[in-house]
Amino acid sequence: MKDERLMIRITRFEKMQLKQEAERRGMTPSELVKQVHKINYTFYQTQSLAG
Repeated sequence: MKDERLMIRITRFEKMQLKQEAERRGMTPSELVKQVHKINYTFYQTQSLAG
């Protein structure tokens, strides 16, 4: 599967929070965003199957 680039707009404060949370988890900010997206995608997939 080909990788695609996703652009999002966040404030400097949100960027700082993202960086801090990623460091706390031992990840890069990019890895953290990918993990959160995967969790949300999985959650909504299971919700649509249940409903």
